[in-house]
Amino acid sequence: MSTDELRNIRRYAYEMIFSSDFQGEISYDDLFFSVDYDEEDVGDIIPKSQLSDEQKAEIKKKVMAVAEHLEEIDKRIEGYLDGWKLNRVGKVELAALRLAIAENAYLGLDKNIVIDEAVRLMKIYGGDNASKFVNGVLGQM
Repeated sequence: MSTDELRNIRRYAYEMIFSSDFQGEISYDDLFFSVDYDEEDVGDIIPKSQLSDEQKAEIKKKVMAVAEHLEEIDKRIEGYLDGWKLNRVGKVELAALRLAIAENAYLGLDKNIVIDEAVRLMKIYGGDNASKFVNGVLGQM
């Protein structure tokens, strides 16, 4: 897959991970259904109707890696926070941290790639200092 396709996949996975924090226990299919982009939406993300089966499978793999290892991932994040508790981390940043750690620890992606992509997500979704915060936390992996 191209870099652009992988970034689109990551954005869908990120949004689903972010949404799951607010929706509680929800099936993957319901979660996937809840996140959508159409032709009118902002940015360069592929509309869900145009995702291939391979792309959908990759999104699911990322989301499920977080869901299946959430407790371990959160413990790792808390270990990287200098004197902070996990509940002090914003939901936007937390979703990016969870995705990056899952991609590195459970899907075997290179640490530098997942950090770069998490920072890129924060430049899209996060506030002014979100990318610096995420970069600093993930730099401890």
